[in-house]
Amino acid sequence: MNVTLRMHLTSLAALLAGCPAYPVIPEAAESGSGSSSTGDADPPGGVPTGTDTDDVPGPDTTELTSTGASSGSVGVVVCGDGVVDPGEGCDDGAGNGPNAVCTNGCQLNVCGDGDVHAGVEACDEGADNIDTGYCRSNCQLGVCGDGYVFAALEACDAGEANGPEYGQCDANCTINRCGDGELDVGLEECDDGAQNGSDGDGEVAGCDLDCGFLGRRIFLSSQLFTGDMGTRAGADLACETMAYTAGLRHSYRYKALLADANGAPNEYIQHDPQDARPFILTTGLVLAASYSDLLASGPGDGVTTTELGEILYDKKVWTNVNPFGDAYLKESASTCASWNSANKLNSARVGYNAVAPGDAAALAEWRSKKQWLSFLTEPCSESFRIYCIEAS
Repeated sequence: MNVTLRMHLTSLAALLAGCPAYPVIPEAAESGSGSSSTGDADPPGGVPTGTDTDDVPGPDTTELTSTGASSGSVGVVVCGDGVVDPGEGCDDGAGNGPNAVCTNGCQLNVCGDGDVHAGVEACDEGADNIDTGYCRSNCQLGVCGDGYVFAALEACDAGEANGPEYGQCDANCTINRCGDGELDVGLEECDDGAQNGSDGDGEVAGCDLDCGFLGRRIFLSSQLFTGDMGTRAGADLACETMAYTAGLRHSYRYKALLADANGAPNEYIQHDPQDARPFILTTGLVLAASYSDLLASGPGDGVTTTELGEILYDKKVWTNVNPFGDAYLKESASTCASWNSANKLNSARVGYNAVAPGDAAALAEWRSKKQWLSFLTEPCSESFRIYCIEAS
C-alpha cells in the first residue's frame, strides 16, 4: 500500500476517535427573559442526557489490512506488494519485470503482450507479431526453415522440405534456379547471378544465361581406344556418349579430334562469327580464345581434364592431325585404315596431352612444337585416348 495513503487513513481514524459523537447545542433563551435556559447543558464531548450509550455510534476502529483495505471497506490494489489482489493475474513483488513470469503490470507474461518472456519467447512485438515478419505469432523469430516465408528476406520456405531439388526451395530459402547466384551441382556448370551472360575474366569462361560456361569444351577421353574405332564416325559417337554420360551440355555437338583421308578438323570444326566463344576445359578454364588461336598457340598448359573431371598428364592421344589442323598423313596404313584397324602393322600419329607441372623446359618444347597434336607415330594395336571437342 502507498505509505502516504496509509498515514492519511491512520490520522483520520485518530481524529474521529477524539471528536464528540454529537455537537453541543445550547438551549435557546426564553422569549423576552433575556436570561439563559435553566436546563443543564450536556457536558462537552459527553452523551446527551437520557441517551443510551449503547446506541451512540463511535469511531471505526477496524485495523487496516496488509493490502491497504480495511475490513468492511473498499480495498486498495497495489501491484508489486507480493499479494495477488483482485484484478491481478500474479504478483511476485520485486520479481515482477518485463522479462519475468509476472510483468510490471502484475499480469502473466504471455506472447503478444509486447514483453519478451526470457527463456520462453525469442521476441514479442505485441500486435505487430506476424508469421511473415521478424517476430512470428508464437513469439519466435522468423528464420529460414520454419515453414513461414519472411516476406522481407525469403523467397520461399518449405520448412523440412527445403532441399537441393532444382526449381524448389533450397536450404537458404531461395528458389533453386539459374540466375540465383548459387551453383546447383549436376544441373549447372556455373551461376554468376546477375552477371550471367557476360564474358569471363580471360582465365575462366563467363557464365551464359542457361548457367553453362560460355565456351566450347575440349576434354581428354577417360576411355582408351585402339586404332579400330569403327571409323571416325565411331569415334565421334564415342565422344557423344562419354559427354552425355558425364552430364555435359550439348553432347550431340562433340566430335573426335581425328583426321584421315575423309576429313580433318579444319573441315568439320565450325568457326564462330567473330570467334565469340573460347575453347575451354569442362571446368571452364580457358585454353584458347578461338579456333585459330587454338591452332596457333595451343591449348594453354594442355588438355588435362577428362569428361569425368580427372586431371591427367603425359598421356598419348590418337590424332593424325598436323599443327595446322589438317591430316598429318592420308594413306590407309598411316591412319589405322581410316580408324578402322587395330593391326600392329598399321600406324598413326599421336599427340601428347600435357607436360607434368614443374618441367619448364619440356613445357616450352611441347608448346613450340605443337606436340599436343603431333608427337610421334604409334602402331594401331596400342591403346590410347582421344580428344573430344565441341565442333559447333
